[in-house]
Amino acid sequence: MDIQSVREESGKKIVFAKIKNEEREFAAEELLLATGIEPKTKSLGLEQAGVTTDTRGFIVADSELRTTQPHIWAAGDCVGKMALETVAAKEGAIAAENALTGSHLSLSYDEIPHAVFTTPQVASVGLT
Repeated sequence: MDIQSVREESGKKIVFAKIKNEEREFAAEELLLATGIEPKTKSLGLEQAGVTTDTRGFIVADSELRTTQPHIWAAGDCVGKMALETVAAKEGAIAAENALTGSHLSLSYDEIPHAVFTTPQVASVGLT
């Protein structure tokens, strides 16, 4: 989606957007702007270590948090899964366990509760 413009009209927020070259108009009482995150991995020298990043700069890691180098693991926001402190802590514990003991632990992201602190607040867990 490519947002073209936003205006307020009769108490409504009107968003004009292009979706697959089709111009669309959306009206809502409120808008939520979520810009996402940008990993700070460019200055780490990952390419010299042979660690691959995706097009946005997130470190590519498998389900066990092992990077494209078999002796390097990554955890937290830099892997681009869920940018939550509790998730980063759990990923860190899993990556450390796998790296130090040869375990093959992984994290089920579908089971992690998450919330959006808006009015009203929204929370979910699981696939639905």
